[in-house]
Amino acid sequence: MWQILKSLAITSIISSTVSAVVWTAGIEFWKPFVVMTVFQFVGFWLFNSYNQYNFKLKQTKLDNERIAEFSKQSLEAECAYCKTVNIVPVRFDIENDFSCINCNKPNAVYIGVTVTQKTTPMNVSPLLVNTVNTDEQRAIDQLQANDQI
Repeated sequence: MWQILKSLAITSIISSTVSAVVWTAGIEFWKPFVVMTVFQFVGFWLFNSYNQYNFKLKQTKLDNERIAEFSKQSLEAECAYCKTVNIVPVRFDIENDFSCINCNKPNAVYIGVTVTQKTTPMNVSPLLVNTVNTDEQRAIDQLQANDQI
């Protein structure tokens, strides 16, 4: 309430000052007073609308950035009780507990880490199949040995 009275007092002082200056030029006091009061109300409304628009725009941008960062460090986990999918933030420096969005029961996320050797794939065509029939190879070797004799 105090803020509204303070704002009205400032508006009245500005309107009165402008009206007093115009009144010294021979124009009646109330017309400039009303015009200046309406002008201030409209001006402040435009100013506040512009500020609210910019605030919402910045807030939306920050929300989008937060969601993008959140999606990098989260996973979809099913509730252990009702199987509802929850998006859960995952961090390695705290316990990853969450309450289900559906049943509000506590859940925990345990992360397992597997370490393996990093290898380079062999330079072989993936469709090439090499099979050796040992009986066939033995027969070929015997025929070649007989031909040499």
